[in-house]
Amino acid sequence: MKLSPQNPAKFATLIRKSQEKSKELFQVELDFTIQEISKKNLAELNLELFGKIYPETIISSAAEFKNKIKEEAEEVYKTDSDRFFYNEVISELIKTANFSLPDSFLEKWLRYSGETVKSEEEAKADNSKKGIIYELIQQQIVKDHELKVDFQEVREFALKQLKSQMAMYGQLNFGQEQLDSILDGALKNREEYQRMAEQTFSVKLLELYKQNIAIEIKEVNYDEFVGIINEKSQKVNQE
Repeated sequence: MKLSPQNPAKFATLIRKSQEKSKELFQVELDFTIQEISKKNLAELNLELFGKIYPETIISSAAEFKNKIKEEAEEVYKTDSDRFFYNEVISELIKTANFSLPDSFLEKWLRYSGETVKSEEEAKADNSKKGIIYELIQQQIVKDHELKVDFQEVREFALKQLKSQMAMYGQLNFGQEQLDSILDGALKNREEYQRMAEQTFSVKLLELYKQNIAIEIKEVNYDEFVGIINEKSQKVNQE
């Protein structure tokens, strides 16, 4: 058979040749042998499937299986909602802060933090001003409530994140020893440990805010939630 692709440019990209070189293949007779044909079939809703998808959970019916999927979806949306709430709290804390920062202080703070800043004017114009204000507020909150995280808390949080990521990609057959090995290797990396520690700390701050701030709960569907997020982002960009 002779090749006759409908999209020569895409074909050239696929075989990693120029279009001119790929055209030469159109004049060559080629023989192909099909060795295997694979196709996907819908799985039956049975105990075997439930065990493969959720090996650590006993699920005995299709109703329980669907409810488990529903719970996981809700958890994803809860994470998005918590992130929105956390950012709103930060925004309000910065707005209601009753102190101002001299530009000279901003410049010194940015230099001390390792940020690249050339002058007071640059420091004043930089959006880091809000970040510095919140950092100072957060330090006081941490001091007042004696917040801290230890290695075990970081490890437990990282393990939960690892399991969630593996489940997302269908990697559900890892035993605890394998998970521990992956986790311990990752946490030996200073940057990775610091990243996990910061996320663990953020979760503690989130819970503290939830316990001490009057929250008005509003139920919306997913599309409405996305609309709220987009509207908020546009306002922040305009500020």
